[in-house]
Amino acid sequence: MAKVLQTFNISEANIIATITQEKGKADLCVFIVSSPGMAWSDERWYLTDNEADASSTIYFGQSGRSALKVCFVKNPADAGWQTNHKLKGKI
Repeated sequence: MAKVLQTFNISEANIIATITQEKGKADLCVFIVSSPGMAWSDERWYLTDNEADASSTIYFGQSGRSALKVCFVKNPADAGWQTNHKLKGKI
C-alpha cells in the first residue's frame, strides 16, 4: 500500500526521487488516488500529511542523487513499473 509523505528535508526521506515528464524515462509511473483504500500498490499513491500513516517518505530532488525516477500520470491504466527496480514492492 503506497501512502506517501512528501518531505522537503532530504534527511527525513527513505526514498530520494526525481520527477520526469517523460514516461519512457521513468522507473515508475504513478497515479495519485483520493483515498487511502485506493492506494493498493506501488503505482497508486495516496499523499498523506500524517507521518504515522505513511508507508514511505519521499524527497523529490536532483537526478544525480535519486534512487527512483517518477512520472505522474492522469490515467490509472498508464501507471506501473517501467523497469525491474530494487524498490518494487517497497513503496
